[in-house]
Amino acid sequence: MATGGVEVRQGERRAHCKQATYLREEQVVICTGDALLLQNCDEVRGDKIEFDLDAERVRVVGAASILIQETCEEGS
Repeated sequence: MATGGVEVRQGERRAHCKQATYLREEQVVICTGDALLLQNCDEVRGDKIEFDLDAERVRVVGAASILIQETCEEGS
């Protein structure tokens, strides 16, 4: 478990949260507390963000808001 200003990276995906828990057997990282997922210029906020490390998938659980940028500046 990590607490504080936690950052989790998986490929181009980054998540920021207050707490992250790694479940070794399931190969899952769970981010909670102001969870924010960034991929390129798009943002997803949710109660909980789960990274499935084996399947390279992310799931947002609970109340979520999504911001999808129509255009993305290089390097953002």
